Amino acid sequence: MKNDNSTRLTTLTLDFSRALRQYMHQCVKDEKVNFLQIHALVLIAEHKGMSMKDFAQHMKITSPSATSFIDRLVKLKWVRRVSSVKNRKVIRLALTPIGKKILVTKMKERAQFMRRIVSLIPPEDQKHLERIFTDLNNHLHSQKTSF
Repeated sequence: MKNDNSTRLTTLTLDFSRALRQYMHQCVKDEKVNFLQIHALVLIAEHKGMSMKDFAQHMKITSPSATSFIDRLVKLKWVRRVSSVKNRKVIRLALTPIGKKILVTKMKERAQFMRRIVSLIPPEDQKHLERIFTDLNNHLHSQKTSF
C-alpha cells in the first residue's frame, strides 16, 4: 500500500463529506430549493455572463438537460436568459434579484451550519484545521492543471 496515512485520510475525508451532506440535508429541510439548484446559482454567480454551453459543461450534463434545468430556474424567476450583444444566437445566464436573494440566504445558512460543525472541535484543533485547509486551498489554487 502506498501510504497508510494517505489511505486513511482519503477514506475519512470521503466519509466526512458524505456524512456532512446527509446531516446538512436533514438540518436544512427546504423543499423549495435543492442542492443542485444552489450549485447552479453559485455557478452562474461566479461566472458572470456564462453561456448555456458553458453551464452544461460545468454541470457535466448534456445541452438538452441544461436547457431543461435552466427552464425550471427561469420559471422560478431565479435566473434569466440574456441574448449576447455580439451574437444573438449565444444565450448568457444571469441571476435575477430573487435568485441573488435565495443564493445569499442559502450561503448564510450554509455558513451558520458549518460554524456549528466547527464549534464541535476544540479551539486548538480548529487552529490546526485552519492551517491545513489554508495550505490545501493555496496549493489547489496554485495548480495550473488538474490532478
